Amino acid sequence: MGGEAQLEQATARVEEWGNTNAFLSELTRVKGISGGLARTALRSQTSDGVVELGPAGEVEAGQASRAAETPTERPDLIAIASGNLGLVYFPQMPGRVTLEQLAVTYPGLLDALAGHPGIGAILVSSEAHGSLVIGHAGINYLAEGRVEGVDPVAQYGGRSREAILRLDGMDHVPDLSIISLYDPVFEEAAAFEELIGSHGGLGGPQTQGLLLHPAEWELDEEVVGAEAVYRQIRRWAERELGLRFGKDGSAMPLPLPSRGNKDAAETGVAAGAATAG
Repeated sequence: MGGEAQLEQATARVEEWGNTNAFLSELTRVKGISGGLARTALRSQTSDGVVELGPAGEVEAGQASRAAETPTERPDLIAIASGNLGLVYFPQMPGRVTLEQLAVTYPGLLDALAGHPGIGAILVSSEAHGSLVIGHAGINYLAEGRVEGVDPVAQYGGRSREAILRLDGMDHVPDLSIISLYDPVFEEAAAFEELIGSHGGLGGPQTQGLLLHPAEWELDEEVVGAEAVYRQIRRWAERELGLRFGKDGSAMPLPLPSRGNKDAAETGVAAGAATAG
């Protein structure tokens, strides 16, 4: 970036606490003694019904305390890593920052990023051309439907263009969305985090999801994206497993037959066993 840029930095290992916090959050919602004890014990670590133990809660608490003591200006840069996606924001610049604004404010920044060997593509908005993706040796003008030089999107294969367009259409899309390199020899995408590979990223076999289901269960649509996976599983749960869904999307099993009817009860047990298998 050059100059004396101020960066907002917070680093902590938080993912390993995810399962624990999810379990404890569910426990605090349980009725009865166990739920009551959990709510009491975890009250100070609970916010909006979500338990937050571990480094994440400590970091947020520390930041909130410092902010209350000494309010500071927004930093020039916030960079967040998630798998092989880098999310970059320039908080002091209003709205979604454009290529032209960056060229004036931080000249050479985009060229340096595009030339970095660990970076494969950069999504950015342009005042003159709309959204575009910049790579080592070319530019994909998404909004104009044309490519100049070597298409940086094509290297990721599959539905990478559609995935990038989906990201581009989000309300809080980063000013710069940076996608790491893809190695066609090893068929792997690098990760900006300390990971081996990455989940949910573009490039290689990881883009080809696996949905394992009984052969007789038919797909109702081409399953592309998390929303489609949810829709399909919900349809199967209703159609094949006889589950009902409440307004909040949670599934509740249908009531079993009355124990007064021996045959019906046995049928219910058998059905339950088949469902569990």
